[in-house]
Amino acid sequence: MNEFRPTPERLIVGPVTEYCQKVTDAEGNMLVDIRGWGRLQYFKDGDKLQDKIAKWVVDAINEKLERDPI
Repeated sequence: MNEFRPTPERLIVGPVTEYCQKVTDAEGNMLVDIRGWGRLQYFKDGDKLQDKIAKWVVDAINEKLERDPI
């Protein structure tokens, strides 16, 4: 029989942050790894676009958590 860990009160504790394209919650749990370099390497300033996408994702998650915590 499988033993499951207890479900926390909050699955994502905000605010979330990003460092080196890894998005983590306030407790240090990794949520997302932004990895778009394959496509972005063909665009001018692809590295800056990847950083911009990571910031956009963090902002979107934080905005959603304010309205509807999970």
